[in-house]
Parts: sequence; C-alpha cells; structure tokens
Amino acid sequence: MSEEVKKEEIKEIEKTKNENVLKNKTNIYCSNCKEIIAKSGVAEITKSKQNFEGFVDLNDCESWWVLKDMFHFENIGFTKIATKKNYRFLCCASCEKEAIGFCVDGEQKYYISSDKVIYKKE
Repeated sequence: MSEEVKKEEIKEIEKTKNENVLKNKTNIYCSNCKEIIAKSGVAEITKSKQNFEGFVDLNDCESWWVLKDMFHFENIGFTKIATKKNYRFLCCASCEKEAIGFCVDGEQKYYISSDKVIYKKE
C-alpha cells in the first residue's frame, strides 16, 4: 500500500470520527409535550446567531442541531414562509406550542434550537 493511500485512509477515519463526535448521542424531545422530535445520530451541532426580525423567541439561541433531511425528523411541523429571508419556523407537530427551530425555504438544512428541546437516551 502506497504512503498516499494510507494518508487518505487516515484522513477518512479522522473525518468519520469528527463527524460522529458532533452527532446527537441521545434522542431529541419536545420540552412541552415530551414527544420525540428526532432520534439519536441524525443531527449535528453548530453554533450561530440568527435574527428573526422579532417573529419568534429564537433570537437568543446560539447552539443548533442541524438535520440535513426533513425525513430524519420523527415529529415536526412547518409554518408558511414567515419573513423576508424565506424562513419557515419548526414546531413539534403534536403540541405546536412554540417555535423550536427554523429552515430557509428551498435549502436542505433544518435547525433545532438546543435550548428549546430536551434529551433522553432510549
């Protein structure tokens, strides 16, 4: 095996390790009704500050779970486009009590606030 192939394998292993560390290790649940939102291993954590133009109580959130496929959710509701920036807000489909996240219409990333949900291992 050439030295270049070994280096590429090591890069792939390190990349996989890093991706696994960032995935949610527990299920994500609605903090209001305790229904499951997403199963473990489907979301990655990211940090960013958003401005929702006063529409919802998510402006203070800085840590987000990101799902790259809407079919990875177990239970989620979407609003109509709510802002000039094409945001759709996400809520628990069972209780619809509050916005727990957002997505930008047409993009394949769905953000759930780490502050608006609870976690349990199954």
